[in-house]
Amino acid sequence: MGILEGKTALVFGLANERSIAWGITQAMHAQGAKIGISYAGEALERRVRPLAAAVGCTFVESCDVSKDEDIAAVAAKAGEAFGQ
Repeated sequence: MGILEGKTALVFGLANERSIAWGITQAMHAQGAKIGISYAGEALERRVRPLAAAVGCTFVESCDVSKDEDIAAVAAKAGEAFGQ
């Protein structure tokens, strides 16, 4: 049982397997967290979806973190998806 068992995390800005966000995602997954992932723009979606699948993540959404309304929308969707 990991220290994040039963916790939920939303990681913003996953781009590819070399991004810091991927390292964070892997570490949290290894410790038992349920994870949601966001990426910036459609061009990155094809790279991010396979990574999300590798850690059993089904919540994957596009988000422009320079827009407060995008962040709020993704957070609200994540809350619904994870029941929080």
